[in-house]
Amino acid sequence: MKNLWDESRFTSLSEELCRTGDLPRELGELVYASRLLGRENLLVMHGGGNTSVKSVLTDVIGNKTNVLFIKGSGVDLGNITLNDFTPVRIEPLQKLRTMILEGGRHTREDLQRFSNREFKNFLFLNLFSLTDHMVSKGLTPSIETLLHAFLPHKFIYHTHAQALLTLFNQPDGEEICRDVLGDTMGIVPYIRPGIELACSAEQVYKDNTAVEGLVLLKHGLVTFGETAREAYDRMISS
Repeated sequence: MKNLWDESRFTSLSEELCRTGDLPRELGELVYASRLLGRENLLVMHGGGNTSVKSVLTDVIGNKTNVLFIKGSGVDLGNITLNDFTPVRIEPLQKLRTMILEGGRHTREDLQRFSNREFKNFLFLNLFSLTDHMVSKGLTPSIETLLHAFLPHKFIYHTHAQALLTLFNQPDGEEICRDVLGDTMGIVPYIRPGIELACSAEQVYKDNTAVEGLVLLKHGLVTFGETAREAYDRMISS
């Protein structure tokens, strides 16, 4: 797959999108990378895939807040705009993770019973802001929000790479995956999107922090990095 990154275009678009200073530059960087991924039909079908960046915003009373900008569900990555990313407060998501892993107030079984509505309400309650654009378009944070929040990297991209899915959806998919990708990618067993998948992905990463991404068996591919380009290059080279 051809790497289409253009550093000059990346710089100019990022500066143009965030010229007002109201939004962090890295969000503009995410828009550029997301559009590149979204326009590659072998990686993303219309409305599929999701991307995110972790950043810091300041609220109306001056408090700085760690935020995860994540693609709204159903948005076309190839034509995504700044306003199509939903800003979710990271701290409550991390508290949920701690409750799961440390067996706090809720057991793992309790959390498995989270209905889709309850989970969406949880995400809505922890939005940093709700814009007119989000309301008019009915945007909700991606169902993969926790996957992005539990991994520590700044930029995270998740696609459904057709070539890899064809290979790894075989009965011996995990073995094929290891033969093809070696140790560059961690392998996460198939789990439906949600809390359990996010926890499993985080653990696979912790088991080998040298990996450049994760293969979600029968699901897709995740790559990450500290820069928008690093995460993109890893996706294209996989």
